Amino acid sequence: MLRRPVLRLALLLGLGLGAVAAQAQTRAPEPPAPQFLNRSEAAALMAGPGAQAYFDAMHGPELLAKTRQDLRGLPLTEARERAKAHYAAETQEFSADEQALLRWSLNALWPTLADKAPLYARTPWKFAKISDRVEGGLPHTRADTIVFGAGIMQNLLAGYRAQDLARLQVFLSYLLVHEQTHVLQRSHPELFDGLNARLLGFVRVPALQVPALLDSGVVNPDAPVSEWVFPLPDAPGQAVLPWLQLGNLQTPSMPRDFQMQAVRFRLEQGQWRLQESDGRPQTGPLLEVPGYAGAFPDRSNLYHPHEIAADLLGYWLAGRTDASAQHPLRRALPAWAAQALK
Repeated sequence: MLRRPVLRLALLLGLGLGAVAAQAQTRAPEPPAPQFLNRSEAAALMAGPGAQAYFDAMHGPELLAKTRQDLRGLPLTEARERAKAHYAAETQEFSADEQALLRWSLNALWPTLADKAPLYARTPWKFAKISDRVEGGLPHTRADTIVFGAGIMQNLLAGYRAQDLARLQVFLSYLLVHEQTHVLQRSHPELFDGLNARLLGFVRVPALQVPALLDSGVVNPDAPVSEWVFPLPDAPGQAVLPWLQLGNLQTPSMPRDFQMQAVRFRLEQGQWRLQESDGRPQTGPLLEVPGYAGAFPDRSNLYHPHEIAADLLGYWLAGRTDASAQHPLRRALPAWAAQALK
């Protein structure tokens, strides 16, 4: 689930469809045809039996933010059912131009995937589309499918700035790899659990079940379970668990009211234990924990190790080379990928 900085970049980009078609004809090798879900298939994905656990994990303020519906005052079970019906009703179908755009981008990306990360090339690519009245229109995944909002698709297609195609491809390559990484995190958990632990430095703990946190929390569709703490290198015996929550519980908006919090843990008798004060978990702004924020190259995807991993892989496979390219984690990633993603 990508946050506002990535969407803001998309707003700056345009696409001339004639140029896209010409580019697509010259790309090789050709990837397998991606699957574009129709409305009925997308509704089953977003709100069918397989989605029930996702809705059961959400609480009142989050349901408001993710649906833009006034569900206040309803019993939580009813609010969840109404939200689920809303998700199903807000699915859409990709236009022919949108399908052409995504095929063009996959064609351009395919040689890199086949060379550097064959696991991505062997995995089916599936897409669903929703309105911006679901999940704030943010790109995310469900099961084995990448979900795009209508707004970002419209912005990517806007204009006829053929001179922006190279920049557009870098952005779309990053976005596609980022989201497909979440698909792979579900289908190959052992690989990415190892990445979280060995490369990123996280430690798995029992998932948090604290009402004071759950009531204001945000369930990330790409990483719905918060169960990883990061031992702080400058504070032995202390760790933080990244936690995504809403700062506005009355009229919440997504992603405007997202807050990244650090939930404090301490090592006691060989186990990481939640730290409390007056019966409440000790928390604070995640980005104000230097030992955490300073350990990673990107500050906008720090709310779960799965998001950090998706950023690392998207950045690398998109061929980005900005200032953070020399960060130790970015430099260490290819060696891990050579073994894990072959």
